[in-house]
Amino acid sequence: LQPYVVAQLAGAVVEQIVEGSGLTASEFAVTSWLNLQGRATPSQLARDLGIPPTTLSSMLDRLVRKKQVRRVRHP
Repeated sequence: LQPYVVAQLAGAVVEQIVEGSGLTASEFAVTSWLNLQGRATPSQLARDLGIPPTTLSSMLDRLVRKKQVRRVRHP
């Protein structure tokens, strides 16, 4: 029960942080991770954040449209 309660409380805090930003909690997690790491491939992001690659791909598309991230071709 305790892990569930902690997860719910953490989720509530994140929702307050992103309120009014136009980002979802998951989008906030991706942009925060990228802010800390700098650059990453979608595969790295999916693995590190535990997000299915197809879900991450659509999320990255949304973040690009929102001008929160930009895609750069891997050299």
